[in-house]
Amino acid sequence: MDNKTVLHLGSDSHNYDYVVSSLNRLGVKNQYYLVDVGEDRLTPKKIKSKQIIGFKPNSIQFRAFVEELPSLQKVIIHYYTAAWAKFILTLPPSVEVTWVFWGNDGYLLPKMRSSIHSAKTKELLQPSSSHPITRKLKKLKRWLTREKTDRQYLELGLPRINTCATWVENDWLKIKKAYTINPQYCYFAYYSIDMLIDTNLRKKENAKSILVGHSGDPANNHLDAFDYIIKNKLEYDRIVCPMTYGFRPDYGNTVLQKGQELFGDQFYPLLTHLPIEEYNELLTSVHIGLALHNYQKGAGNTLSLLWTGAKVIMRESNTLYQTYKSWGIDVFLEEEVDQMYQPNCFKNQEILGTQMSQSKIDAGYLSLVQ
Repeated sequence: MDNKTVLHLGSDSHNYDYVVSSLNRLGVKNQYYLVDVGEDRLTPKKIKSKQIIGFKPNSIQFRAFVEELPSLQKVIIHYYTAAWAKFILTLPPSVEVTWVFWGNDGYLLPKMRSSIHSAKTKELLQPSSSHPITRKLKKLKRWLTREKTDRQYLELGLPRINTCATWVENDWLKIKKAYTINPQYCYFAYYSIDMLIDTNLRKKENAKSILVGHSGDPANNHLDAFDYIIKNKLEYDRIVCPMTYGFRPDYGNTVLQKGQELFGDQFYPLLTHLPIEEYNELLTSVHIGLALHNYQKGAGNTLSLLWTGAKVIMRESNTLYQTYKSWGIDVFLEEEVDQMYQPNCFKNQEILGTQMSQSKIDAGYLSLVQ
């Protein structure tokens, strides 16, 4: 099979390394990989692969590299940004564009972001520190110079996308509806289940911890989770609250203070990164996981807990919940607290092993570049 000439555009993430190694393993040729290193770096910080070249997007060097590619046929964006939106708007119609939908790159778009935080979370988030007059002057400058904002470029680029690639199909449906666009759907996930999580994990018989969210990001709606624990008198020996990633002082410090007030010594915030083995061991002590995100986020934690046999409580608006439910996995909504039963971890494991098998992931990689 002849491979198309494909240009991959990514962000500085370990996921991007795995794309290169996976396509190499599958024998796919004619793939070129560029990463946005921003304005203040010359090389990527996280990426290790020597096949991935760092560029400042839309720079002279970037343009020269693209122009020298032999008959470019496809562009694949791994995390959609304004820089990549500007670039795809310059491509001829003959070049296909595929967007690998990560989550935040879609849900932070203007028409998608309005409902990502609960009312309690919004109260904690401080508004922009810039003065209203400063914001008006910036807006006037853009109007006078006809300068487009990053937000505008993100929206302008969407109709140019031919395919949306994701393993959470309802993310694709949401973006189609919000922006009245019609990209094709491609099933794609970077990792198989045994690459994403430790499949040897099992919930301990005496597990009594509750896990709240997966990071310090406000999208975890931590205060909603705290209220839910108290209102429903959930049993726990400690409240584990990961806060390292995405920590915002204006929000996170209040969460830490509230957690201490409500749960005292049983409140166990994670403020430093744990080695993966230690974190996995901690997950085996969890009997309830509260993932009260309003949208697709924290897949690694929910997959791990579903595998171990913990009860995972989510929101219906979360497309991850919708995906798990459509697969037949035992997962619960907030309002089902009185109907919760002990999940069948063996059933969950069998379903996840099928839906996220290595063979299915490999097929997704091949579909992505065809």
